[in-house]
Amino acid sequence: MDNIVLKIRHANGARSRGKVRVVIFHHLKDLRACAKEQSGHGGWGTAAGAYAGLEKGEYFGAILLWKDIIGAGYFAHELQHFITDYLVRKDLFKPILEQDKRFSETSEMLSWICGDMTAQFWAEYYKLYPDEDR
Repeated sequence: MDNIVLKIRHANGARSRGKVRVVIFHHLKDLRACAKEQSGHGGWGTAAGAYAGLEKGEYFGAILLWKDIIGAGYFAHELQHFITDYLVRKDLFKPILEQDKRFSETSEMLSWICGDMTAQFWAEYYKLYPDEDR
């Protein structure tokens, strides 16, 4: 298994608001065991990826990926689980839920976080696996 650490930032140049660990598993059984351990419940028998939103120190959670099916869509799917959890737990969805004037600011922040963390992930991924096709 390999690890990539992504910083959570709300805008370009903003300070980090914590980190998310991305764990790349080489064996699916190990991913499923980790998902069960991290979540504290079962139901991972068919999972090929997961997001575990447990805060531990500066880490907000972990995105668990299986190396055999790694790809942009797969990563983005699990990343979106993180982003939704992050916004709800940090009470940042309130403007969206209330549909107030900050909706566009919150929506832009959501998009920025996703784009920034996707760029960070692929930069680190290709450092770990430099011979992979791009």
